Amino acid sequence: MGNIQPEVHRAPETLMQFESYSSAVDIWNVGCVLWDMLEVEHLFDGRDEDGQHNNRVHMHEIVSLLGNPPTELLRRSPQTWRLFDESGIYQPSQYVSCAVANLDVTGQWGAKPAIDHTSLEDGMKNVALQKKTQVIQILANMLRWLPEKKATARELLEHPWMQDDRPRSGFEKIEHFISAEQWDIGLC
Repeated sequence: MGNIQPEVHRAPETLMQFESYSSAVDIWNVGCVLWDMLEVEHLFDGRDEDGQHNNRVHMHEIVSLLGNPPTELLRRSPQTWRLFDESGIYQPSQYVSCAVANLDVTGQWGAKPAIDHTSLEDGMKNVALQKKTQVIQILANMLRWLPEKKATARELLEHPWMQDDRPRSGFEKIEHFISAEQWDIGLC
C-alpha cells in the first residue's frame, strides 16, 4: 500500500505502513505539492547516498521539520518493529548512512548524530514576506504527524490565505505570494 503517493510526498502513515489510510494522506500530499510549487524544490527528498528512496531517510527529514513523532503515532504502525526495537529505540540499518538519526518510542532520537531541526519558515525562500505567515500556517495545518490532527479540505478552503485574493484565472494568485525576484526571473 506504500505506493499510493509519490515517494517524495508520502505521509508518515504511508511511510510507516499503517493498515488503513484516510483522506489525511491526501492533505499531506497537497501540502508537499504546494511546497514544491512555491519553492520549486521538494520539501522531503528521502534519498540515501545511492540516490534511492529510503523510508528511514525520509522519516529523518520529516522529524527534522516536525520534531519528534508522538508515541501515539508509533503505536499505530504494525511496522514500527522494523524501525524500533522493543524498548522503542530505532534500529540502525546497514543500508542507511550514519547521518540518519535514531528515534526511540518516546519520540526522542536515540543515536548520533542528532537531528538538525529546520522549520518551514527557514526553508521558505520564494514566498513574498507579506504572505509568508499565512502560507506557513496553511502548510503547518496540512503537515502534521497525526492524521486526525491534519486540517480537512473544508478547513483549508476556509483559511484566510485561500480567501484572500481569490484567483479568477490560474496565475493571478501566484503574483500575490511569489516574491518579485522569482516572478521576474520567470520561474512561474
